[in-house]
Amino acid sequence: MIGLSRDLALGLVAVILTSMACSADPSDESKTPFLTGTQPVAKVGSPAVLDLKLEREQLNSQAQLELTVSPTVVHPHDSYIIRVSESRDGKPVGTELGSFSFYPPPSKDESRTFLVNVPKASAVDREGHTQLTVELLPVNSSKPASSSEIRILSARLVQPRISATR
Repeated sequence: MIGLSRDLALGLVAVILTSMACSADPSDESKTPFLTGTQPVAKVGSPAVLDLKLEREQLNSQAQLELTVSPTVVHPHDSYIIRVSESRDGKPVGTELGSFSFYPPPSKDESRTFLVNVPKASAVDREGHTQLTVELLPVNSSKPASSSEIRILSARLVQPRISATR
């Protein structure tokens, strides 16, 4: 069994439950892309920096940021989580917006979509610009760093809808 800290294990359970319970509403017209510039790549030890343009009035308590990511280099025995945080000058500044992982393990160039929290309005400047970092964090810190990497294909604001399960 992989040695996970209690907090990391609880975080992964929360991510799995959130992805099972939430889905983006396909009728929502506000799903325009917000990622500016090129599609950034994240590696272990080298986070991707996302420059986003968001409208402050769209940052309500129900909104979430939908990220579509795709592995560009896959090593079958690598175990990592992906953490998204608010950042300044390309470095995380404390507020983690969410984390997720690929399960089952992905194939190269397979894309998947995940939901994370939106940045606080205070992290968005007057023109609507904000910056996030996307980091690959090894699950087992005693193993050497991997060379897996992911590309962030898109980022957009969505209004999630909770589906009732019976």
